[in-house]
Amino acid sequence: MAIKYRLLTTAQAEDWHALLARLPHNDIYFTPNYHRAYERNGDGEALLFVAEAADALYVHPFVLRPLARIGTQALPHTLYDSTTIYGYGGPLASTPAADFVHRADDAFHDWCQQREIITEFIRFHPLVDNYRLVDNRYTVQFNRETVVMPLSPVADELLSLAAPVHRNRVRKAVKEGLVCREISDEAGLAQFKTVYFHTMQGLNAHPMYYFSEAYFQSLLEDFHTVPHHTGRSARIFGVFYQGDLIAAAIFFFFQDKVHYHLGGSLFEMRHLAPNNLLFHHVALTAAQAGYRQFHLGGGRTAAPDDSLMSFKAKLSPHRARYYTGYRIHDEAMYQSLAQVWLQQRGTAQLPDYFPAYRAPGL
Repeated sequence: MAIKYRLLTTAQAEDWHALLARLPHNDIYFTPNYHRAYERNGDGEALLFVAEAADALYVHPFVLRPLARIGTQALPHTLYDSTTIYGYGGPLASTPAADFVHRADDAFHDWCQQREIITEFIRFHPLVDNYRLVDNRYTVQFNRETVVMPLSPVADELLSLAAPVHRNRVRKAVKEGLVCREISDEAGLAQFKTVYFHTMQGLNAHPMYYFSEAYFQSLLEDFHTVPHHTGRSARIFGVFYQGDLIAAAIFFFFQDKVHYHLGGSLFEMRHLAPNNLLFHHVALTAAQAGYRQFHLGGGRTAAPDDSLMSFKAKLSPHRARYYTGYRIHDEAMYQSLAQVWLQQRGTAQLPDYFPAYRAPGL
């Protein structure tokens, strides 16, 4: 059976959701709602590649990024590359049959060449293991472990999974009078952003973490109702001390899973253990509402001493493996663009970065 393919935009959200509903694995990161937030953030055009043959379905969401210059050098005409949005993504298929998936990927490769899409970068979903869908035409690399917490509606059962230091810090936060509650409205978003940007400045975070106002508004508005899920999908929880917000985070609630997304806390208040209370409260709230799994994600880096991973690791002993992957769709053009980057930097050594022509430093 021949492969037929098409592309959907976020404006075709109803069709996009209907396709996801046909797949055995689905999550908030694959939805048009989540991709629309990155369009509004200025990251590129979000698209869903769809390939079908008989009853078999293959989808691949991504953001198409224009490339008009490298450093100070303008290109003769605009080229493109594709990437997974911040978080997770990659292809999904209704069947793992290698022949169908291979032909669907062939169709995607052909389309990329037609559209002058030079490279592709994928952040595979740790809970789906969809890195197994791609073949050796992709370079797939293990990046880091992420933390997963099975949920129980009983507080003591949740805490029994955690390291003693986490249990003690939750009790300390309660004893100190800290209170955690949901603040998913305009006022809560404004409070969250104040704490979040304060944290990013303290960490000297990469510019990519300074999301735009349009991005945050999209999370608040586009996640209010998502098909195939009841209730708000993006929710903000905050921890208060003597009436002041000292820690807050955005969490995604979708189907039977909860994901930690973005968060921050006042450095001078961390001795009160607000983050321990925050994650415990959200886990308990989710469990009591029927959610079964809390994905906390990994560290800021893959380093073994990453402080964020060290904190999360104390909440649960369960792990999921996060992989990334990439493919070059036009090798000759890629090498040409890489040479432009080398000339701009005045060096002969390509960076350990993909795609090389987007490496920092120009």
